[in-house]
Amino acid sequence: MDSKLLEICWKKHNKELDISWNDLAEEWGFSSGETLRCTFKKYRQKNGLIDKADINTENKLDEIDLKNIELQKTKIRLQDTKTKFNQLVRENARKEEIFELIEKAILEVSESKPLISVNPIIRKTNKTGLLQLSDWHYSIVANNFLNTYNTKVFDKRINEIIDRAIEYGELYEIEELYVLLQGDFISSGIHNILRIQNQEDIITQIIKTSEVLAEILNELSSHFKIKVSLVTDNHSRVTPDKKDSLEEENYIRITEWYLKTRLGSNKNVKFIENECGLDISTFNVYNFNCGSIHGDKDSFKHVVSNITTFTRQIYDIIFTSHNHHLNIEELSMVTVVSNGSLSGVDAYSADLRLSSHPSQNLVVVSKERGLEHICPIRVK
Repeated sequence: MDSKLLEICWKKHNKELDISWNDLAEEWGFSSGETLRCTFKKYRQKNGLIDKADINTENKLDEIDLKNIELQKTKIRLQDTKTKFNQLVRENARKEEIFELIEKAILEVSESKPLISVNPIIRKTNKTGLLQLSDWHYSIVANNFLNTYNTKVFDKRINEIIDRAIEYGELYEIEELYVLLQGDFISSGIHNILRIQNQEDIITQIIKTSEVLAEILNELSSHFKIKVSLVTDNHSRVTPDKKDSLEEENYIRITEWYLKTRLGSNKNVKFIENECGLDISTFNVYNFNCGSIHGDKDSFKHVVSNITTFTRQIYDIIFTSHNHHLNIEELSMVTVVSNGSLSGVDAYSADLRLSSHPSQNLVVVSKERGLEHICPIRVK
Protein backbone atom coordinates (compact mmCIF):
# COMPACT_ATOMS: atom_id res chain seq x y z
CA MET A 1 0.00 0.00 0.00
CA ASP A 2 1.06 3.57 -0.58
CA SER A 3 2.71 5.01 2.53
CA LYS A 4 0.47 8.06 2.59
CA LEU A 5 -2.65 5.91 2.22
CA LEU A 6 -1.33 3.55 4.87
CA GLU A 7 -0.94 6.44 7.30
CA ILE A 8 -4.50 7.57 6.62
CA CYS A 9 -5.85 4.02 7.09
CA TRP A 10 -4.12 3.76 10.47
CA LYS A 11 -5.69 7.02 11.57
CA LYS A 12 -9.07 5.77 10.37
CA HIS A 13 -8.53 2.45 12.20
CA ASN A 14 -7.58 4.23 15.43
CA LYS A 15 -10.61 6.54 15.07
CA GLU A 16 -8.37 9.59 14.74
CA LEU A 17 -9.91 10.47 11.38
CA ASP A 18 -13.61 11.09 10.77
CA ILE A 19 -14.03 9.81 7.22
CA SER A 20 -15.80 6.80 5.74
CA TRP A 21 -14.04 3.90 4.03
CA ASN A 22 -16.16 4.58 0.94
CA ASP A 23 -14.94 8.17 0.71
CA LEU A 24 -11.35 7.01 1.12
CA ALA A 25 -11.84 4.34 -1.53
CA GLU A 26 -13.25 6.83 -4.01
CA GLU A 27 -10.40 9.28 -3.35
CA TRP A 28 -7.69 6.62 -3.79
CA GLY A 29 -9.22 4.75 -6.70
CA PHE A 30 -10.53 1.61 -4.96
CA SER A 31 -13.75 -0.04 -6.19
CA SER A 32 -15.41 0.20 -2.76
CA GLY A 33 -14.79 1.01 0.90
CA GLU A 34 -14.99 -2.69 1.73
CA THR A 35 -12.18 -3.47 -0.73
CA LEU A 36 -9.92 -0.82 0.82
CA ARG A 37 -10.65 -1.95 4.38
CA CYS A 38 -9.89 -5.59 3.53
CA THR A 39 -6.65 -4.56 1.79
CA PHE A 40 -5.57 -2.70 4.93
CA LYS A 41 -6.53 -5.69 7.10
CA LYS A 42 -4.44 -8.08 4.95
CA TYR A 43 -1.47 -5.72 5.21
CA ARG A 44 -1.67 -5.80 9.00
CA GLN A 45 -2.00 -9.60 9.05
CA LYS A 46 0.98 -10.04 6.72
CA ASN A 47 3.15 -7.77 8.84
CA GLY A 48 2.10 -9.27 12.19
CA LEU A 49 0.30 -6.11 13.24
CA ILE A 50 -2.90 -7.91 14.26
CA ASP A 51 -3.38 -10.79 16.72
CA LYS A 52 -5.98 -13.55 16.82
CA ALA A 53 -8.25 -11.69 19.21
CA ASP A 54 -8.19 -8.66 17.00
CA ILE A 55 -8.96 -10.83 13.97
CA ASN A 56 -11.99 -12.34 15.73
CA THR A 57 -13.13 -8.89 16.74
CA GLU A 58 -12.70 -7.54 13.22
CA ASN A 59 -14.44 -10.56 11.73
CA LYS A 60 -17.43 -9.81 13.92
CA LEU A 61 -17.24 -6.18 12.86
CA ASP A 62 -17.10 -7.37 9.25
CA GLU A 63 -20.26 -9.38 9.78
CA ILE A 64 -21.96 -6.35 11.30
CA ASP A 65 -20.82 -4.19 8.39
CA LEU A 66 -22.10 -6.71 5.87
CA LYS A 67 -25.46 -6.83 7.62
CA ASN A 68 -25.58 -3.02 7.58
CA ILE A 69 -24.81 -3.05 3.87
CA GLU A 70 -27.60 -5.54 3.23
CA LEU A 71 -29.96 -3.42 5.29
CA GLN A 72 -29.01 -0.39 3.22
CA LYS A 73 -29.60 -2.35 0.00
CA THR A 74 -33.01 -3.49 1.26
CA LYS A 75 -33.87 0.08 2.20
CA ILE A 76 -32.91 1.32 -1.27
CA ARG A 77 -34.94 -1.45 -2.93
CA LEU A 78 -37.95 -0.49 -0.82
CA GLN A 79 -37.48 3.16 -1.75
CA ASP A 80 -37.29 2.22 -5.45
CA THR A 81 -40.45 0.11 -5.12
CA LYS A 82 -42.25 2.97 -3.40
CA THR A 83 -41.12 5.40 -6.10
CA LYS A 84 -42.35 3.05 -8.85
CA PHE A 85 -45.66 2.56 -7.06
CA ASN A 86 -46.15 6.33 -6.72
CA GLN A 87 -45.32 6.71 -10.40
CA LEU A 88 -47.99 4.16 -11.34
CA VAL A 89 -50.52 5.92 -9.11
CA ARG A 90 -49.73 9.25 -10.80
CA GLU A 91 -50.03 7.69 -14.27
CA ASN A 92 -53.38 6.05 -13.45
CA ALA A 93 -54.65 9.32 -11.99
CA ARG A 94 -53.60 11.10 -15.17
CA LYS A 95 -55.46 8.54 -17.31
CA GLU A 96 -58.63 9.00 -15.28
CA GLU A 97 -58.27 12.77 -15.57
CA ILE A 98 -57.87 12.51 -19.35
CA PHE A 99 -61.02 10.37 -19.69
CA GLU A 100 -63.00 12.84 -17.58
CA LEU A 101 -61.76 15.83 -19.57
CA ILE A 102 -62.47 14.18 -22.92
CA GLU A 103 -65.92 12.99 -21.87
CA LYS A 104 -66.70 16.55 -20.85
CA ALA A 105 -65.33 17.80 -24.17
CA ILE A 106 -67.52 15.38 -26.16
CA LEU A 107 -70.67 16.62 -24.41
CA GLU A 108 -69.74 20.28 -24.92
CA VAL A 109 -68.81 19.81 -28.59
CA SER A 110 -71.90 17.70 -29.32
CA GLU A 111 -74.16 20.42 -27.92
CA SER A 112 -72.43 23.33 -29.68
CA LYS A 113 -71.64 21.53 -32.94
CA PRO A 114 -73.89 18.53 -33.62
CA LEU A 115 -72.83 16.28 -36.50
CA ILE A 116 -75.47 16.10 -39.22
CA SER A 117 -75.16 13.61 -42.07
CA VAL A 118 -77.26 12.63 -45.05
CA ASN A 119 -77.53 9.29 -46.77
CA PRO A 120 -74.92 8.86 -49.53
CA ILE A 121 -75.76 8.23 -53.19
CA ILE A 122 -76.16 4.51 -53.77
CA ARG A 123 -73.71 3.31 -56.43
CA LYS A 124 -73.54 -0.21 -57.89
CA THR A 125 -70.11 -0.14 -59.50
CA ASN A 126 -68.29 -2.93 -57.65
CA LYS A 127 -65.53 -0.50 -56.65
CA THR A 128 -64.37 0.25 -53.12
CA GLY A 129 -62.01 2.95 -51.88
CA LEU A 130 -59.54 2.76 -49.01
CA LEU A 131 -58.35 6.05 -47.52
CA GLN A 132 -55.18 5.86 -45.44
CA LEU A 133 -54.98 8.45 -42.67
CA SER A 134 -51.85 8.47 -40.51
CA ASP A 135 -48.80 10.34 -39.24
CA TRP A 136 -50.42 13.72 -38.72
CA HIS A 137 -48.23 14.48 -35.69
CA TYR A 138 -50.64 17.24 -34.79
CA SER A 139 -49.10 20.02 -32.67
CA ILE A 140 -45.52 19.60 -33.89
CA VAL A 141 -43.94 22.66 -35.50
CA ALA A 142 -41.67 22.48 -38.54
CA ASN A 143 -40.12 25.42 -40.33
CA ASN A 144 -37.42 24.59 -42.87
CA PHE A 145 -36.77 25.22 -46.55
CA LEU A 146 -38.71 22.06 -47.46
CA ASN A 147 -41.71 22.36 -45.19
CA THR A 148 -43.76 24.58 -42.91
CA TYR A 149 -46.10 22.86 -40.48
CA ASN A 150 -48.11 24.04 -37.52
CA THR A 151 -51.70 23.81 -36.29
CA LYS A 152 -52.94 26.32 -38.91
CA VAL A 153 -51.22 24.47 -41.75
CA PHE A 154 -52.66 21.24 -40.34
CA ASP A 155 -56.23 22.54 -40.77
CA LYS A 156 -55.56 23.56 -44.39
CA ARG A 157 -53.98 20.23 -45.29
CA ILE A 158 -56.78 18.22 -43.69
CA ASN A 159 -59.42 20.12 -45.65
CA GLU A 160 -57.54 19.54 -48.89
CA ILE A 161 -57.10 15.80 -48.16
CA ILE A 162 -60.83 15.30 -47.56
CA ASP A 163 -61.95 17.43 -50.52
CA ARG A 164 -59.71 15.50 -52.89
CA ALA A 165 -60.60 12.14 -51.35
CA ILE A 166 -64.25 12.88 -52.12
CA GLU A 167 -63.28 14.05 -55.60
CA TYR A 168 -61.34 10.85 -56.33
CA GLY A 169 -64.07 8.71 -54.80
CA GLU A 170 -66.70 10.21 -57.05
CA LEU A 171 -64.38 10.10 -60.07
CA TYR A 172 -63.88 6.35 -59.68
CA GLU A 173 -67.52 5.87 -58.61
CA ILE A 174 -66.72 3.93 -55.46
CA GLU A 175 -69.71 2.58 -53.57
CA GLU A 176 -68.02 2.10 -50.20
CA LEU A 177 -65.05 3.74 -48.48
CA TYR A 178 -62.82 2.11 -45.89
CA VAL A 179 -61.10 4.73 -43.73
CA LEU A 180 -57.90 3.25 -42.30
CA LEU A 181 -56.89 5.08 -39.14
CA GLN A 182 -53.26 4.01 -38.91
CA GLY A 183 -52.07 6.14 -36.02
CA ASP A 184 -49.60 8.82 -34.98
CA PHE A 185 -52.30 11.47 -35.21
CA ILE A 186 -50.84 13.22 -32.17
CA SER A 187 -47.27 14.33 -31.72
CA SER A 188 -47.43 13.37 -28.03
CA GLY A 189 -44.38 13.70 -25.79
CA ILE A 190 -42.61 10.36 -26.03
CA HIS A 191 -39.32 12.18 -26.73
CA ASN A 192 -38.03 15.38 -25.14
CA ILE A 193 -37.51 16.96 -28.56
CA LEU A 194 -41.23 16.52 -29.25
CA ARG A 195 -42.19 18.31 -26.04
CA ILE A 196 -40.06 21.23 -27.15
CA GLN A 197 -41.56 21.30 -30.65
CA ASN A 198 -45.20 20.82 -29.65
CA GLN A 199 -47.62 23.74 -29.68
CA GLU A 200 -50.23 22.11 -27.46
CA ASP A 201 -50.40 19.71 -24.51
CA ILE A 202 -51.26 16.04 -25.03
CA ILE A 203 -54.87 16.31 -23.79
CA THR A 204 -55.58 19.08 -26.28
CA GLN A 205 -53.89 17.03 -29.00
CA ILE A 206 -56.13 14.03 -28.32
CA ILE A 207 -59.33 16.09 -28.20
CA LYS A 208 -58.47 18.08 -31.33
CA THR A 209 -57.48 15.11 -33.52
CA SER A 210 -60.40 13.01 -32.29
CA GLU A 211 -62.87 15.74 -33.17
CA VAL A 212 -61.25 16.30 -36.58
CA LEU A 213 -61.53 12.57 -37.31
CA ALA A 214 -65.18 12.58 -36.21
CA GLU A 215 -65.94 15.48 -38.56
CA ILE A 216 -64.02 13.75 -41.40
CA LEU A 217 -65.94 10.50 -41.01
CA ASN A 218 -69.23 12.36 -40.76
CA GLU A 219 -68.49 14.35 -43.92
CA LEU A 220 -67.38 11.28 -45.88
CA SER A 221 -70.49 9.40 -44.75
CA SER A 222 -72.59 11.87 -46.74
CA HIS A 223 -70.85 10.68 -49.92
CA PHE A 224 -70.05 7.00 -49.29
CA LYS A 225 -70.89 4.14 -46.98
CA ILE A 226 -68.07 4.18 -44.41
CA LYS A 227 -66.21 1.40 -42.64
CA VAL A 228 -63.55 2.41 -40.11
CA SER A 229 -60.41 0.44 -39.24
CA LEU A 230 -58.20 1.60 -36.35
CA VAL A 231 -54.86 0.35 -34.97
CA THR A 232 -52.56 1.43 -32.14
CA ASP A 233 -49.30 3.25 -32.81
CA ASN A 234 -46.08 4.32 -31.12
CA HIS A 235 -46.63 8.07 -30.63
CA SER A 236 -49.86 7.39 -28.74
CA ARG A 237 -48.38 5.13 -26.12
CA VAL A 238 -49.10 6.35 -22.59
CA THR A 239 -45.66 5.52 -21.18
CA PRO A 240 -42.75 7.27 -22.96
CA ASP A 241 -40.39 4.32 -22.48
CA LYS A 242 -41.52 1.65 -24.96
CA LYS A 243 -39.96 -1.08 -22.77
CA ASP A 244 -42.48 -0.29 -20.03
CA SER A 245 -45.39 0.32 -22.41
CA LEU A 246 -48.40 -1.97 -22.73
CA GLU A 247 -50.30 -2.31 -26.01
CA GLU A 248 -53.58 -1.64 -24.20
CA GLU A 249 -52.24 1.65 -22.79
CA ASN A 250 -52.46 3.68 -25.97
CA TYR A 251 -54.12 7.08 -26.34
CA ILE A 252 -55.62 6.17 -29.71
CA ARG A 253 -58.02 3.91 -27.82
CA ILE A 254 -59.44 7.12 -26.35
CA THR A 255 -59.84 8.41 -29.89
CA GLU A 256 -61.70 5.21 -30.83
CA TRP A 257 -64.01 5.63 -27.84
CA TYR A 258 -64.50 9.31 -28.76
CA LEU A 259 -65.42 8.47 -32.36
CA LYS A 260 -67.87 5.72 -31.44
CA THR A 261 -69.54 8.06 -28.94
CA ARG A 262 -69.59 11.11 -31.20
CA LEU A 263 -70.82 9.17 -34.26
CA GLY A 264 -73.14 6.85 -32.38
CA SER A 265 -76.24 8.07 -34.22
CA ASN A 266 -74.65 7.98 -37.69
CA LYS A 267 -75.89 4.78 -39.34
CA ASN A 268 -73.59 5.23 -42.33
CA VAL A 269 -70.42 4.69 -40.27
CA LYS A 270 -69.46 1.17 -39.16
CA PHE A 271 -66.40 0.24 -37.10
CA ILE A 272 -64.35 -2.90 -37.80
CA GLU A 273 -63.43 -4.87 -34.69
CA ASN A 274 -59.81 -6.09 -34.59
CA GLU A 275 -59.53 -9.85 -34.21
CA CYS A 276 -55.72 -10.17 -34.25
CA GLY A 277 -54.80 -7.61 -31.60
CA LEU A 278 -55.06 -3.88 -31.14
CA ASP A 279 -52.19 -3.18 -33.54
CA ILE A 280 -53.44 -5.28 -36.50
CA SER A 281 -56.70 -4.84 -38.40
CA THR A 282 -57.83 -7.44 -40.94
CA PHE A 283 -60.83 -7.25 -43.26
CA ASN A 284 -62.10 -8.41 -46.65
CA VAL A 285 -62.81 -6.12 -49.57
CA TYR A 286 -64.87 -8.31 -51.90
CA ASN A 287 -62.77 -11.51 -51.92
CA PHE A 288 -59.46 -9.77 -51.27
CA ASN A 289 -57.95 -10.13 -47.81
CA CYS A 290 -56.47 -6.90 -46.45
CA GLY A 291 -54.42 -5.99 -43.40
CA SER A 292 -53.72 -2.63 -41.82
CA ILE A 293 -50.95 -1.78 -39.32
CA HIS A 294 -49.15 1.32 -38.16
CA GLY A 295 -45.73 -0.03 -39.12
CA ASP A 296 -43.48 0.71 -36.12
CA LYS A 297 -43.07 -3.01 -35.37
CA ASP A 298 -42.58 -4.29 -38.92
CA SER A 299 -40.09 -3.04 -41.49
CA PHE A 300 -41.44 -2.57 -45.01
CA LYS A 301 -39.19 -5.38 -46.26
CA HIS A 302 -40.44 -7.94 -43.74
CA VAL A 303 -44.03 -6.83 -43.19
CA VAL A 304 -45.56 -9.55 -45.40
CA SER A 305 -43.72 -12.44 -43.74
CA ASN A 306 -44.24 -10.98 -40.24
CA ILE A 307 -47.98 -10.37 -40.51
CA THR A 308 -48.72 -13.53 -42.49
CA THR A 309 -46.86 -15.72 -40.00
CA PHE A 310 -48.27 -13.97 -36.94
CA THR A 311 -51.93 -13.93 -37.99
CA ARG A 312 -51.77 -17.20 -39.98
CA GLN A 313 -53.59 -15.54 -42.86
CA ILE A 314 -52.74 -14.97 -46.52
CA TYR A 315 -53.11 -11.36 -47.69
CA ASP A 316 -53.67 -9.63 -51.01
CA ILE A 317 -52.96 -6.11 -49.76
CA ILE A 318 -51.24 -4.83 -46.62
CA PHE A 319 -51.50 -1.16 -45.70
CA THR A 320 -48.77 0.34 -43.53
CA SER A 321 -47.48 3.77 -42.51
CA HIS A 322 -44.95 5.13 -39.95
CA ASN A 323 -42.12 5.69 -42.46
CA HIS A 324 -43.55 9.01 -43.66
CA HIS A 325 -43.22 8.40 -47.37
CA LEU A 326 -45.16 6.80 -50.20
CA ASN A 327 -43.89 3.32 -51.00
CA ILE A 328 -45.57 0.62 -53.08
CA GLU A 329 -44.15 -2.82 -53.74
CA GLU A 330 -45.31 -6.32 -54.52
CA LEU A 331 -43.77 -8.85 -52.16
CA SER A 332 -44.62 -12.52 -52.70
CA MET A 333 -47.72 -11.48 -54.67
CA VAL A 334 -48.85 -9.25 -51.81
CA THR A 335 -49.13 -5.55 -52.58
CA VAL A 336 -47.78 -3.42 -49.74
CA VAL A 337 -48.84 0.23 -49.69
CA SER A 338 -47.06 2.62 -47.31
CA ASN A 339 -48.74 5.92 -46.51
CA GLY A 340 -47.07 9.32 -46.46
CA SER A 341 -47.28 11.76 -43.56
CA LEU A 342 -49.36 14.90 -43.20
CA SER A 343 -46.66 16.70 -41.20
CA GLY A 344 -43.94 16.46 -43.85
CA VAL A 345 -40.26 17.10 -43.15
CA ASP A 346 -39.64 18.01 -39.49
CA ALA A 347 -36.43 18.60 -37.52
CA TYR A 348 -35.93 14.90 -36.80
CA SER A 349 -36.22 13.76 -40.43
CA ALA A 350 -34.13 16.73 -41.62
CA ASP A 351 -31.31 15.70 -39.28
CA LEU A 352 -31.39 12.24 -40.86
CA ARG A 353 -31.41 13.81 -44.36
CA LEU A 354 -34.83 12.26 -45.05
CA SER A 355 -37.43 14.12 -47.05
CA SER A 356 -40.84 13.41 -48.57
CA HIS A 357 -43.95 15.21 -49.75
CA PRO A 358 -46.76 15.57 -47.19
CA SER A 359 -49.47 13.24 -48.45
CA GLN A 360 -52.09 10.58 -47.70
CA ASN A 361 -53.25 7.73 -49.96
CA LEU A 362 -56.54 6.76 -51.54
CA VAL A 363 -56.58 3.24 -53.03
CA VAL A 364 -59.30 1.88 -55.32
CA VAL A 365 -60.09 -1.85 -55.39
CA SER A 366 -62.46 -3.42 -57.89
CA LYS A 367 -64.36 -6.66 -57.45
CA GLU A 368 -62.99 -8.09 -60.71
CA ARG A 369 -59.30 -7.14 -60.58
CA GLY A 370 -58.42 -6.19 -57.03
CA LEU A 371 -56.15 -3.18 -56.55
CA GLU A 372 -56.63 -0.90 -59.57
CA HIS A 373 -55.64 2.64 -58.61
CA ILE A 374 -53.38 4.27 -56.04
CA CYS A 375 -53.96 7.99 -55.68
CA PRO A 376 -51.39 9.83 -53.55
CA ILE A 377 -53.04 13.02 -52.28
CA ARG A 378 -50.19 15.50 -52.01
CA VAL A 379 -50.76 18.74 -50.12
CA LYS A 380 -48.86 22.00 -49.77
